[in-house]
Amino acid sequence: MSSTLDRVAVKLESVLGADSVGGESSPMSGQAADDKRTALVCSPATAEQVSAIMRICAEAGVAVTPRGGGTGADVGNIARAACVAIDLRRLNRIIEHDHANITVTVESGITLAALRESLC
Repeated sequence: MSSTLDRVAVKLESVLGADSVGGESSPMSGQAADDKRTALVCSPATAEQVSAIMRICAEAGVAVTPRGGGTGADVGNIARAACVAIDLRRLNRIIEHDHANITVTVESGITLAALRESLC
């Protein structure tokens, strides 16, 4: 890992905890994001942590890519670079369910199967 990524990893670990940041020796590392291998993978549990990841990476000039369940990995724009992946699967809560208007607000990591199960 480069010295820039080493510094980023230290900052990310201070915000997220060491168990939520995976490097080259971690089982979380090397996840493909648009066919690019990432050096670091972060698993935030809150939107505030996502914001902190983005701030730290922006300050260092490090490319970030989101990673969900991988079901739509081949849809959309292909990332030009992927140094840090944000694993969104822990952001899986229902924020609001408005029965009257038949709407639901959820976090980005919830799966359709989990949502369906919660609503039925």
